Amino acid sequence: MTSPLEIYQIVLYNDRLRIDIKAHHESIAYTSKDLIAQVQSIWPSILEHDCVNSLGSSFKSVAYYTPTAHLLEHMIIESQARAYAHDMSVKKRFFGSTHWLDKKIYLARVEVSYLHDVIALKSISEALLFLNNFALRQQSCY
Repeated sequence: MTSPLEIYQIVLYNDRLRIDIKAHHESIAYTSKDLIAQVQSIWPSILEHDCVNSLGSSFKSVAYYTPTAHLLEHMIIESQARAYAHDMSVKKRFFGSTHWLDKKIYLARVEVSYLHDVIALKSISEALLFLNNFALRQQSCY
């Protein structure tokens, strides 16, 4: 069985990683109020992230209807920031961007900065597992 969200490729650069991700159905291609509520239970400060968008200066201004790949970007950033929260030697501010590669088939590209590849990959894995579990629970309700 195919996962609702599937990573096609991860490329590590010196300063960032690139993820090509596909949503296999429109129902998981975009966020919803239910999804954001669930995300906030694990990543409570995600809505306060700085975010360049057409509606405001924080992720909150677009969070309730944005590509799920954009949410994934912020989940990865939040997870990495938390991993380094108690390390005063780390002065890194994480950043990212998301855009459609092919909107018709829900294929997006996410780029996120990172410090350590293992922590970044763990952050991706945790976020993707969360999103896929959410999507599968939603499908079982129908």
